[in-house]
Amino acid sequence: MGPSAVYTHPDQLDGLADEWRGLARRLGGLSYFATPDWVLGWWETIGHGVAGEVAAWRGQGGRLEAVVALARTRQLLHPRLPVGVPVWTNLGSGAGGADHCGWPVAAGRVGEVRGWLAERTSDAAVMLSNLDPDSGRPLVPEGAKPVAASRCPRLAIPDEEQPIGSSRNLRKQLRAYTRKALDQGVSFRWVAPEQMTEELLEMVFQLHERRWSIADGASSFDRTRAALHRRLIARAGPGHGPAMMLAERDGRAIGVNYGFLWAEEFAAFQSGWDPDWAGAHLGTVLDGETIKAVRAAGGRTYDFLRGAEGYKYRFGAVDRVDETWLLARGGSGRLLDLRYRLKARLEPERAASKELA
Repeated sequence: MGPSAVYTHPDQLDGLADEWRGLARRLGGLSYFATPDWVLGWWETIGHGVAGEVAAWRGQGGRLEAVVALARTRQLLHPRLPVGVPVWTNLGSGAGGADHCGWPVAAGRVGEVRGWLAERTSDAAVMLSNLDPDSGRPLVPEGAKPVAASRCPRLAIPDEEQPIGSSRNLRKQLRAYTRKALDQGVSFRWVAPEQMTEELLEMVFQLHERRWSIADGASSFDRTRAALHRRLIARAGPGHGPAMMLAERDGRAIGVNYGFLWAEEFAAFQSGWDPDWAGAHLGTVLDGETIKAVRAAGGRTYDFLRGAEGYKYRFGAVDRVDETWLLARGGSGRLLDLRYRLKARLEPERAASKELA
């Protein structure tokens, strides 16, 4: 049986968004990146013009039971070559930085939805990016294979009477860094989703840019992403949407930890600080203060998102691994399959070269 309705433009989904969000809450285990806030915000901004569609299934009485968002787009074979091949993918993934992608699908609908997804995408290769192991992987069409993985450390927030940090050394450092910041007149302020504004978002970008002004490399979180995050703020409400921990001194913002609150989880998305405070370990302190604020708000998980940086594990985080799956149909699928096989072959060689350098 097919979906009850298929929507092909974000303007058609205003009436479905609350039901979609409610279904995601009811089922549990889905990330903020699987909510209508992120998916529709992405479609309206970064994905403007993308041929997307959102399929919805309803049960008896019209209750929403499943939502699947897809996009028909082109996947580059190499970042430096403007050559792309047609693929079906999960709407809202790719540019912008979505992790733990998936769809809210009631258990009784999984087989039906997986079959529909395979049939709907039968005219091209399928590349489903950064799928959450619980809400994304069960819907992958038969014949697909994993071609990439991303470690996303997550922390089960300790109870209030328990210290933050898995090692004695980090706990000692966190107390010392925090006390020093407070002694220097730094204060910390939690900004909940319903309190976020475009002016505060501008502050996030400014502090992020200042942080990266003294770092090697570049960040993908730049002004080309601003429209998306403004849409996320517009769709936010109590308990869901952009939120942040702000460090201030003498009425001036000097550091920020920005992310998304959803279903008792905080996803730490980006951070930034004034270079004058680079030696104050503000990043570590902001993580600690954010964990305490999320705990006070009833949160149970602090998600560091993708990246296996050592400091995340010192806090006590444990990996949750997202996977990208490829169903290599046709010539475009074979090219994508070749690309991932070459990448997997080259990455160990590059790592060995760095060790020898």
